[in-house]
Amino acid sequence: DKVVEPTKEELDEKVRGLVNDLSKKLKMTRTSKKSRRITVLGDISEIKDMGYTVKYTFYKKGPKDKKYRAIRTTTNNRYKFLKLKTGTNRFKVMIRVYDNE
Repeated sequence: DKVVEPTKEELDEKVRGLVNDLSKKLKMTRTSKKSRRITVLGDISEIKDMGYTVKYTFYKKGPKDKKYRAIRTTTNNRYKFLKLKTGTNRFKVMIRVYDNE
């Protein structure tokens, strides 16, 4: 019996689907009056088992800022934002998947 390995395109398409599901599952908790913790929920073990590296970039937009600013890039799925300004703060997370080849 021959073992058929999936092609690079098939693996990439599967990873895109897994990342799209991941990016919709975020949780924000209040740790104190002026700090928040954002956690990306989801299981990335399947992506790591396929030989990919996952990195998260956390962004913040303050009440008077015109654009989002990158705060931290990490392989950890959570980040704590400190010293928030009073008003509406907006957050976003960009999930990047890198091939280890």
